[in-house]
Amino acid sequence: MRKVLISTIQPVSGGVPTMLRFVLECLSQRSCEVTIAYYEPYSVSSECSVPLYKLPLLKSPSNKIGTNFMGHECVGLGCWLPELEFTNYWATERWCELIESNDLHICVSGSSLAALPFLQTKTPFLAWVATDWEGDRTHRVEQFGWFRRLIDKTLVKAFTKGLEKKIIETESTIALSEHTRSELNKIAGYEAVSDVMQMPIDTQVFKPLAQKTEKDSIKIGFVGRFEDPRKHISLLLNSVGACVAKGVSVKLVLVGDSLSSENMALIAKLGVAEMVEVISYVAREELPNIFSDWDAFVIPSHQEGLCIAALEAMACAVPVISTKCGGPETYIQHGINGWLIDHNKEELSAAITDLLQKRVEREFCGQNARETVKLSFSKEAKQEQFLASFDRMASAVKLFQRK
Repeated sequence: MRKVLISTIQPVSGGVPTMLRFVLECLSQRSCEVTIAYYEPYSVSSECSVPLYKLPLLKSPSNKIGTNFMGHECVGLGCWLPELEFTNYWATERWCELIESNDLHICVSGSSLAALPFLQTKTPFLAWVATDWEGDRTHRVEQFGWFRRLIDKTLVKAFTKGLEKKIIETESTIALSEHTRSELNKIAGYEAVSDVMQMPIDTQVFKPLAQKTEKDSIKIGFVGRFEDPRKHISLLLNSVGACVAKGVSVKLVLVGDSLSSENMALIAKLGVAEMVEVISYVAREELPNIFSDWDAFVIPSHQEGLCIAALEAMACAVPVISTKCGGPETYIQHGINGWLIDHNKEELSAAITDLLQKRVEREFCGQNARETVKLSFSKEAKQEQFLASFDRMASAVKLFQRK
């Protein structure tokens, strides 16, 4: 039995855990023993890492072991100086032990930085990534204090982008979308990333469950980590406020996170508390029930590698209204299976209003949305694609070990 180490982010919520589930399903077909490793976020377990102010204490980073994800052992690793970011996946002694105790190595993550320990130990690997590193963090940086911004500008950004370029240049990366492939190749300066593998959608699970009836109101929603600054949830809330001000009856459902005090204050200011429902957690198998009650899935984001939840909604015959934010532009055809808009509340509120007024167009886009997923995101085809890449890596590792 081959032992596989997967480097990823903490598998809690969002698109990356969905990618990870798919990879684990594929590896089960090869009877692999899998260990999942990731940087244990300082914001979650501050005791595991050693920030600058703790250096005089002569304490070393620690780990959290035993967390279960789909029956596989998980190891959360702390790091030195987490505020520098590029140290989050530095090849510490514990990372080296994990790498040496496994036969094959895979990175499944938002950016390729999770493959850093493989690069530093010269370990052959396969990486499947959703976005470029800078795109993954641009709007998070805006929340930094002045000192953290100074460090980021003078040290972190340049150094980390250099590491990302080296990882991409190993030519071991598969991009989650055409948009991601384009961004990664810009970083490399040549066509280092040639393969694209979008997240497959199980259309037997994600399917229409109820016939929508004509009504005098609209229900829209979003699924994901909506307090991630990239998701730009304030735009969605402001657009709902604009709809209500125009007399449009709209209900917004947010699934997968908890609202910050700032967004709660914005809801109160807009006077839309009765129109917004927040569901902090829902089991994935329950999502089709939720989607079937929606008239549209809305992506208000600044940046998206793909937005897997939107594709799952489309498989349920729910059209998508999306800002022009990267990944969604590769599968949403304006006026055919959804709508693409600019980043402003006027366009978004107008699109929501159109949903109420144009039922025929809404149903047309919903039907086409499901057909889009069935045609381009079949699970069987993507499993075959991933396993072919995995088998090529395994063969390359055997050749590497013989030399």
